[in-house]
Amino acid sequence: MAGVPGQPRRMVALDRREQILSCATRLFESKPYDEVSMTDIAAAAGVARPLVHHYFGTKREVFLAAVHRVADLPPLALAELSASTLSESVETIVDHFLTAISRHQPLWTAMLTMTTSGGDDVRAILRQSDETTADALAQLLGFQLEGAPLATYHGASAAFGSFAREVAREWVVEGRLQREDCYRLLVATLSAAIDQLATTAS
Repeated sequence: MAGVPGQPRRMVALDRREQILSCATRLFESKPYDEVSMTDIAAAAGVARPLVHHYFGTKREVFLAAVHRVADLPPLALAELSASTLSESVETIVDHFLTAISRHQPLWTAMLTMTTSGGDDVRAILRQSDETTADALAQLLGFQLEGAPLATYHGASAAFGSFAREVAREWVVEGRLQREDCYRLLVATLSAAIDQLATTAS
């Protein structure tokens, strides 16, 4: 049945879910996980709380969906590397990773804390992100890694992803490193990993 003239079209389910997730992500980015409630999320999205439960179930499920949003290196950032040298690409990748953490620090703090306190669901998302990012980077760095065994490349990429998050945790959770410390350490480590893979492939 057609809508009533002059009345806005009802938001389809996918759009409504996206609206709720966008509002929830902003909340998780602005304050700690424990300070965000399902009532807060519903209010921010302008919907009734039962609707949030309908689409996501629990606050944890909303949070995991938000983690999916910020865990991957966006395609635009990867595209920017295509005209760069290898060393410039490494520096850009690391800078983007640390900048993303700065912009979404409460969300990343919760993510990194959960990975050390039984957050298997969060770890699974981050591991999947490692694989997705590894595939994207391989297309850009493939000329340096041509011939490297795929399993070796993905293993090294996953290991670096885990290491990078531990370095980030020392910055945003433990406070024992500063951003510049993280930058230097990650640039050196990623450069060494790529050099090693290139040696393996040759």
